Amino acid sequence: MRKFFTLTLLLAAGWQSSFCQKKPLTHSVYDSWQSVGASTLSAFGKVTAWEVNPQDGDGHLYVRNNQTGHTTVIPRGYRPQITADEAHVVALIKPTYAETRNAKIKKKKTEDMPKDSLVIIATADGQITKFAKVTGYKMGRDAQSAVIFGLSTKTLPTTATATAAKGKKTKKAKKGEKTPEAPKVNKDAANDMMIYYLGTGDTLRIHYAAAYEVTPDSRWMVYVAKDSKDSNVLRLMNL
Repeated sequence: MRKFFTLTLLLAAGWQSSFCQKKPLTHSVYDSWQSVGASTLSAFGKVTAWEVNPQDGDGHLYVRNNQTGHTTVIPRGYRPQITADEAHVVALIKPTYAETRNAKIKKKKTEDMPKDSLVIIATADGQITKFAKVTGYKMGRDAQSAVIFGLSTKTLPTTATATAAKGKKTKKAKKGEKTPEAPKVNKDAANDMMIYYLGTGDTLRIHYAAAYEVTPDSRWMVYVAKDSKDSNVLRLMNL
């Protein structure tokens, strides 16, 4: 009887000690819980990409070469897309959670909010190529020879660009005259667009591209070109 009583006390003490060591569930604990987000597998199973995101904070994108076992980790990466030939993974990178939160607290305008970046990962060796301040990207559906993405920057009007290229200095205003204003970009003008060729790594920048679409086979792109005077033209380009 005495042995049973002693054993009962020891078990009770152990259970109480274990219970007391448990961390209470609070919002800070919930925020640290992680979950697997978007995941994708390449057509022949050679490459896997998936997101791991906390309830609150910055997540990670994982890109794994299933043949070599090599895994590339992209902090804050999301929306991965594996090319049909399994040679590349294209994704976006979010600004940091703190940066975005502070911008919202300060009630910044949409155009002044932190911007995404574009990342291109070579699955063979994990080599990374990045482009800052993008507004999204598009590729073909069945084949991908290039990645097309919008930039959050505008190009100066042609006259201002030409003046800068020639290295001309702005004349100083004489006494009593107003200082000449620097050339301004039309607020309604479209942003620039960039084409990145996956096979060679070459890039082509197109100014004032208001909208664009790519054919499923990635051979053609159609886009709306908009100049500084707001005139539009629809163009078809062989990629």
